Amino acid sequence: MGSSAIGLAVNWVDWKRWFLLFSNRDLNPGSQFLSLLLLPLLLSLLQAASADPSQEDQFYTALNQDAVLTVNFTSNSQCYVFWRKTIKAGNSSGKLVYNHLKNMSKGGFLGPYRTRAQYYSHNNTLVLNNLTEEDEGVYEVTQECVDSAISTRMIRLSLMSPLSEPLINVSVSNTSHSVLLTLSCNVTEGMQPSYWWLKDGKPLPRDDRHFEQNSSLEVRNVTEQDCVTYTCVSQNRLGSREAQRSITANDSHACISPGSADSLTSAQILSIAAAVLCAAGLCIIVYCTKRHYQGRNPDMVQRPLEKSREQHGAKQPGQGKQKRISIRYARGRVA
Repeated sequence: MGSSAIGLAVNWVDWKRWFLLFSNRDLNPGSQFLSLLLLPLLLSLLQAASADPSQEDQFYTALNQDAVLTVNFTSNSQCYVFWRKTIKAGNSSGKLVYNHLKNMSKGGFLGPYRTRAQYYSHNNTLVLNNLTEEDEGVYEVTQECVDSAISTRMIRLSLMSPLSEPLINVSVSNTSHSVLLTLSCNVTEGMQPSYWWLKDGKPLPRDDRHFEQNSSLEVRNVTEQDCVTYTCVSQNRLGSREAQRSITANDSHACISPGSADSLTSAQILSIAAAVLCAAGLCIIVYCTKRHYQGRNPDMVQRPLEKSREQHGAKQPGQGKQKRISIRYARGRVA
C-alpha cells in the first residue's frame, strides 16, 4: 500500500506539480535555481522507493494446501509480467516461476510449476496447488510496460501448521474464605496461536473476579453462578479451534446448592444411615418376637381363624361343639 502510493509520485501529473512548486515566483532566483537542481534527485529517490523490495505482502497457508498470491497491479495487456522465486530473502535474483508477455492471453510456467499452478491476468493472481516446503519463501513480481514504467512487488509465502483441538485443564484451590478456579488451555499442534475465553457462550464479565493471562483464565471468589460451561478459543492465521469444559460439583463444593442432597456432609450422611439401620433392626426384633409367641400359644392362631369363619358363614349343627372338643384335646396334648 505504501509503495503503490509512493509510485504515484513519478507520473506526469506529479512531475508537473513538483516543477510548479520549485519554480514559484515568490522564491528568489537563487532558490529557484537550487530547487531545479534538486528536483531530479528527489524524483529519482521517490522512484527508487516505489520499487523498494523491502515492501512485502504476507501470505500464510498450510502444507499440502493451495496458496492464492495476488499483487495490486493495474491490469494492462501492453505489459510484461514476471514471477520469480527468490533463493534468499532480499535477493532479487532467483528461479523464474511464470512469465506473461504483452498481447498474450496466457503466459508460461517453468519447471515443476507447469503442472500445479495457474495465473489469472485480469487480477494478477498466482495460484499454487499442493504446496511443498520448497514453495515457502519470497516471490518477486515485476511488471514492465511499454511506457518503460516498471513496478515491483515482493510477496512472502509462509507455511504454518493448522491448530489442533485445545486441551483444557482445571485447577481449584479451596481456602477457608473463598475458592479460586483456574482453567488453562493449550494446543499440541499449530503455530502462533492466540487464546480467549467465553463464559456460557458469552464474553467474560468485566469485573475484578475474572482474569485472563496468556492462555489461562482465573475466576476468584467462585460462587454457584460460576459453575457453568467455559469455552477456550484458539486462533492463528489459518483458522480457529475451540473446546468446552463444564464446572460441576465434582470440581468444587461451591457448585453445590444449599439444601440439596449433595450439600450433606459426611457426618450427616453417616447419621442418617445409622438411623435407618436402627429402625430396620427394631422392625426385625418385633417381627421375630411375635413369631416366637405365636409358636408357643396356638390359641393365638386358632381364635382369629374361628372368628373369621363365623363372620363368613353360618355354623353347621354340632360344628361348634366339635371344634371346642378339638381345641381342648390340642391343649391337653401341648400340656
